[in-house]
Amino acid sequence: MLVASCVNVYDSLIKKPYFQQITIEHKRMFLYNKKYNMLKGGYRMINDRGTIKWTSMMLPEHANMLKEMWSQKEWKEKPMLDEQLITEMNLKLQFALKDDLTIEIEYFKDHDYHKIKGKLLGVNPLLNYIKIEDMELPLDAITGVWID
Repeated sequence: MLVASCVNVYDSLIKKPYFQQITIEHKRMFLYNKKYNMLKGGYRMINDRGTIKWTSMMLPEHANMLKEMWSQKEWKEKPMLDEQLITEMNLKLQFALKDDLTIEIEYFKDHDYHKIKGKLLGVNPLLNYIKIEDMELPLDAITGVWID
């Protein structure tokens, strides 16, 4: 019965044009391998390793995609600053620059808030950045200014 079903499978495949050139040895090998694999517990191709051969390609990519997705869920959004807050921050920056005061600046970079504390060395309104200690920050990234 098992051999008969293998023959039926082979006969359905032989009708396709790319199987027309199969020799008798190939037919015997196909039937033997089909029967052997059926006895092992199901139809498998000769060298098929199931999902084992695919997991090495897919799992690291999926893991990286999942990590990226989870990290993107934790991203913070840059707040919209109103005119009064921007004016207040500008005044504090001017005072710190004029009187050589130590300031603490909160800025938004890489989807998170960061703080830096130090002396304000310069403001460039044409290029829209400030220089504090050894770092240059864009004016658009600043979310808060405090004078110490």
